[in-house]
Amino acid sequence: ALHVRPTSVRCELIPEPETQNFDWNDPNLDFAVHSSTGVIGDATAASAELGAELWRAVVNEVSNIIINIASP
Repeated sequence: ALHVRPTSVRCELIPEPETQNFDWNDPNLDFAVHSSTGVIGDATAASAELGAELWRAVVNEVSNIIINIASP
């Protein structure tokens, strides 16, 4: 949301990161066990620029998947 609606993001309320080790491959991964805030990772490192870059990458990847599915 930071790159799309920067005025809607209250950066001063972003919690400091909680350091917890967890297994991304665990099929029963429960983020609530690892984070009291719902944030996984370091949200203080977020930026509008990084958000825009990630958004473009995701849109590109999903577009390619749809094109590949639609192609005979």
